[in-house]
Amino acid sequence: MVVALLALSVESQGSALAGDLRLAFEAEVVSVSGGGLSAGPLVGLGPGDAVEARYEVAFPFALDPFGSTVYPVDYSGSTALGAGGLTLDLAASADPRSQAVTFNPFENSIYAESTCATYLLRVSVWDPAGPPVSPSFDLSELVGSVLDFTGTLQPILFLEETPLDRLVCRVDRMRIEAVSLGTRSCSPAIPNSTGAPATLLATGTATPTSPDLGLKVLGLPSGEFVLFLVSPSQGSVPGVGGSAGTLCLGSPLGRFTGPGLPGLSGPAGIASLAVDPTALPLGQGTVAVSPGETWHFQAWYRDANSPQGSNLSDAVSIGFP
Repeated sequence: MVVALLALSVESQGSALAGDLRLAFEAEVVSVSGGGLSAGPLVGLGPGDAVEARYEVAFPFALDPFGSTVYPVDYSGSTALGAGGLTLDLAASADPRSQAVTFNPFENSIYAESTCATYLLRVSVWDPAGPPVSPSFDLSELVGSVLDFTGTLQPILFLEETPLDRLVCRVDRMRIEAVSLGTRSCSPAIPNSTGAPATLLATGTATPTSPDLGLKVLGLPSGEFVLFLVSPSQGSVPGVGGSAGTLCLGSPLGRFTGPGLPGLSGPAGIASLAVDPTALPLGQGTVAVSPGETWHFQAWYRDANSPQGSNLSDAVSIGFP
């Protein structure tokens, strides 16, 4: 698997879905077996047509008894199949095997499947010659990247109506995208002592009175203090406070404090915060978001194993309609 950096700008001003990352498998139909697809919305797909399978996955990942890394699939999110100008929701999946995307370090493979309407979707990428899929395969290290499968022996996506009637597709690449409200800036951030940059996600809904707005940081060193910041303006201060990172917020600057804050990152390198847009910290008090405003968020965290001792995530700007 060849990893090539791709700069992403993920924008959504309404709501972010529950998943943390979106894995988008880009494929092309190479052959039709049996009668192909004779029912459902994708009738008529043939060789040369593009197919994209999108799986929204959530953290933390788990290790199964065989040592594979397993990411749970969020079917309430944008997990879907796109082909022929159509988007087919995969939320109808009921097969227990379809509830995860699995990275197998022994076969160096990626596997996912789903049922949708009359179809069974199976994605199987086997790359014995590529860089190894290691146990605890942390996708947060690859946010904004593309895995290129053009050199693999078996990059296959099956779209089946029956075991004999199906489309066989070649998987060319997989995009790894953050699922977040707002617009990203200063992304990717400076890598920390884990080797990965910290990625900030905003979840829930963006309204001035939203009860479910939240922030989540992926890719942190575990067991370290994390301070969430907010500002009505953007900025750029490299090495702020002697840290390894860049402060991407301007003045005035607010810090989320209170009981239990700053909090600690968990064993999976994740820290979360519930945000009340009616009481954002600013100066010595709090302010309420007004309709039409845009607010900017970032996380500053301790990194004891780095020479500088601290670092910052990338930033997310959220518009409140």
